[in-house]
Amino acid sequence: QRINFNGGTKTDSFVNSIEFTAKYPATVKVWWLSGDVGRYVALFDQSGSEVVKTDAATGKNDVSYIDTFEVPAAGKYYIGNVDKTNYIFKIEVTEHAPVTYELDAAKLTNVQDKNNGTFTDGQEPVAAGTEDFFKIHVDKNTRFDTSSKSFDDGYAGTQRINFNGGTKTDSFVNSIEFTVAGPATAKVWWLSGDVGRYVALFDQSGSEVGRTAAATGKNDVSYIDTFDISAAGKYYIGNVDKTNYIFKIEVTAGAGEIVRGDWGNVAAPVINDVSASGSKIQVTVNANVGTDGGDEVVVKMLDSDGNVVDTKRSLAAKDEHTLEFTPTATDTYTFTATLSREGETDKDAASDASCDFTLPLGKPTIASVTSMGGGKMAIAWSAVSEADKYYIYCNGEKVGETETTAFTVEGLTVGDTPEFTVSAVRGEEEGAQSAGVTAKVTAEEQRVWAHTHYGPSASSSSANKYSGNL
Repeated sequence: QRINFNGGTKTDSFVNSIEFTAKYPATVKVWWLSGDVGRYVALFDQSGSEVVKTDAATGKNDVSYIDTFEVPAAGKYYIGNVDKTNYIFKIEVTEHAPVTYELDAAKLTNVQDKNNGTFTDGQEPVAAGTEDFFKIHVDKNTRFDTSSKSFDDGYAGTQRINFNGGTKTDSFVNSIEFTVAGPATAKVWWLSGDVGRYVALFDQSGSEVGRTAAATGKNDVSYIDTFDISAAGKYYIGNVDKTNYIFKIEVTAGAGEIVRGDWGNVAAPVINDVSASGSKIQVTVNANVGTDGGDEVVVKMLDSDGNVVDTKRSLAAKDEHTLEFTPTATDTYTFTATLSREGETDKDAASDASCDFTLPLGKPTIASVTSMGGGKMAIAWSAVSEADKYYIYCNGEKVGETETTAFTVEGLTVGDTPEFTVSAVRGEEEGAQSAGVTAKVTAEEQRVWAHTHYGPSASSSSANKYSGNL
């Protein structure tokens, strides 16, 4: 069995897609078949942007594909089709739980006496910690020396990294380097060399990503601080300007669990504009959809009796949303907007918005033109919404009108092949004329023929049908 959306993914509402939320980086595996050569399956993020897509299909519904996407960070994602139909049979999402790497100074073996260091200027960094995840950038003044300190979480340090100076952000001497492939957290257990000093996290350019609060004590107050890392890269933990003492570092890679903003701080949606054009009404809404906002904004269209006649939603992660409605009748329509987040109370727009809409008058479609004999031709056509009556034309001249969807034209010459058109009328407004249909005027009455679509996969738009005169 397969999922057949019969269309491409709409990246505003995410109709024709399969949604999932990853708490951590993940691997997604998709089993699928293509609706035609050259089509793709894609992974979209909440903004509607393509994260990645498959290679173009080389076969139509006869070649099976198994593709794998890497999800780089926690978030809401959608699997769908680029532009046109494909068939999805199976999806597997495997999340990668966070991995913690530890550097405990107590486990460093090359301990030196304070006055007899063995490190030298310009030497290679010292690999240390879990799987040598960390690199300690040392110089001749660096010491790994003994010091017993207790921390509030129960950790008891017995040894420390003492750089004897601030971090040099050109060479990164006096820092501890590590590399992460995605979002992470870095936790540091440390003591200050003096009041007012800091430990900082630097990126590869030497810029501070974050720093601790200023120390309030000198070598007698222990601190535990955590830095949040938002993106993959190489990072360095070190001192701002002067010496501090680092006892332990833990880096939790893949720690991208979604932390959402306070719902109480999210503004209710605001309907900015409602405008009718042709057969459409466009509604523009300001609403924060995304990690720090809602899951979706829902706009409802109500008729003048207060009945909900259509509902549109946007799940795209953005602040402004334009939703399009196609009313089926002339009326004054009112629009409401609601921002929602799972597990929270919905936020409704403080005021609704209304719009007067006039349904464009459509064109009839002539279903049949049949000679009834004796110079008479019977015409039948499809009804047009809101039409009061119809005008009938023969060779461009109006020959009659009726409130029904059938009319017989009389007084025609046997043997002629006139062209007939029909237009819809509403009040004083006349719509466009239908496509012309010709038929021969005969002396004898002819049979009225109609057709239907019959057979597997047959439809008005399918190639598996016959279209023509019988």
